[in-house]
Amino acid sequence: MKLSISLPTDLLDQVRAAAADSGQSVSSVIAAALDQLVSAADQDQLDAAIAVQNEENLRWADAFVPLTSKLWADVEW
Repeated sequence: MKLSISLPTDLLDQVRAAAADSGQSVSSVIAAALDQLVSAADQDQLDAAIAVQNEENLRWADAFVPLTSKLWADVEW
């Protein structure tokens, strides 16, 4: 797919330099940068969801400490 975008001159110069240094096309450098940006955003969302889940798990565990303690106290060995 072909897409036309406008970039600030200094950014375009950096992209062209990165492309020349790496032996890749300008399109490849831009695609790789966008892919990395999207992946980082996806990872941030996943990390946030895991943090929420961990907090919920901790609340459940804390809520069951008294019951678990009583059950262990009543165990006959």
